[in-house]
Amino acid sequence: PSVNVFPALYVARIVAASASLLNVALIGVLAWRVATPRAGLIAAALAAVVPVEAMQAHYVSVDPLLGLCTTLALLFACELARSGKLLAAVAAGAGAGLAFSAKYTGLVTFGACGWAILEVCARERSVVPLLRLLPAAIAGFLVFVLFACPPCVLQSELMFRAMAFIRQAASTSYLAFWNVQLVPTLGWYGRPYLYQLVAGLP
Repeated sequence: PSVNVFPALYVARIVAASASLLNVALIGVLAWRVATPRAGLIAAALAAVVPVEAMQAHYVSVDPLLGLCTTLALLFACELARSGKLLAAVAAGAGAGLAFSAKYTGLVTFGACGWAILEVCARERSVVPLLRLLPAAIAGFLVFVLFACPPCVLQSELMFRAMAFIRQAASTSYLAFWNVQLVPTLGWYGRPYLYQLVAGLP
């Protein structure tokens, strides 16, 4: 209680807000690469007005950083699908490693890397790119997980314990929302299921 946590919260909010701003720019670049410059501008403009980004920076959510790392991983995966180069595979794996280090659910971004490798295999009509690019992508992933989250590797038991908690929290017993404590001041939608539809689904 004697420690002043507000400077740390201030720094964390700066990181979250900066990640949101950078993500807007990267979304524009990604849409530009995938489609056209006009698509990039529209995508960046839409990303810039997403209200949840401004909200999450205030309560120091990790999601803006996850969003930035995910967009970066997708950008590198697009480059890998286009070029099929070894360095692009390392970069795509590294982007997925950064996303995973930001939040465990970022592991799903490695799927984009795998998809890009399959695109190269389909284009070249061979499995040789898979044998060449997949180890490079895995190596990039592992190195950047170690770089971005040393405790994830050096104290992996903590990470696996957190993952077990997430698995338990997502179990079927929690799907009934029996443990949701809703205050009466919420009004007409302050009831299980109804609250999820009104507040969660949008």
